[in-house]
Amino acid sequence: MNKIDYEKRYLERYKRWQDKTREQLSFFNNLLFTLSVGFLSFAYKNLLESKVEFSFCHPKFSTTLLVISIISIALSVLVGLLCTINRLYDFRITTHINQVRYWFEKSIYNTNKGKLDGKTPEKCSWCERNLLTFKVLLEIYPRLTLEDCDDFHTKMSEKEKELFNENFRNLRKIAHNLGIGTWTRVKWQILLFAIGVILFVITEIVK
Repeated sequence: MNKIDYEKRYLERYKRWQDKTREQLSFFNNLLFTLSVGFLSFAYKNLLESKVEFSFCHPKFSTTLLVISIISIALSVLVGLLCTINRLYDFRITTHINQVRYWFEKSIYNTNKGKLDGKTPEKCSWCERNLLTFKVLLEIYPRLTLEDCDDFHTKMSEKEKELFNENFRNLRKIAHNLGIGTWTRVKWQILLFAIGVILFVITEIVK
């Protein structure tokens, strides 16, 4: 097996397992989201049927746990929704990045002198990653067009080329950090759902 065949073989494996990971993540996210919504309705109905008034001054232990359980499950639903939004924009921006690479490389004006950024994207802080979801939802991120790619090889000054590369780097950075944020939110979604279920079970036991 020569080097090209060897690289192609492992590239195909990587793509296959990447696709499987995405499919399983989508399935798990949707399943947990559905379970959270269903369990939230059940827990809320249970709270209404308990006919116990919740008082902040003299709270009943079991009722307090039930309220916390409902809040935890509600937060799990919210995190699951944010996770879905995260993934949608991650896929959308990644698709745009690949499209820009295609336009850039296939441009009839490409003289093979211009190169796009290929370094590992910078990792944002926890706060920046959470703000990213709302930024992309408001469409606050760079866009590059076919004309931009053609102009890079023909009309752009060095300063304009640097701006083009900076926008492309920002796109890659956003997509990279949306991906990190997705996995972080999935973990929070699991944790909040588990806390809600455990507290609900304890509530039923101590009644």
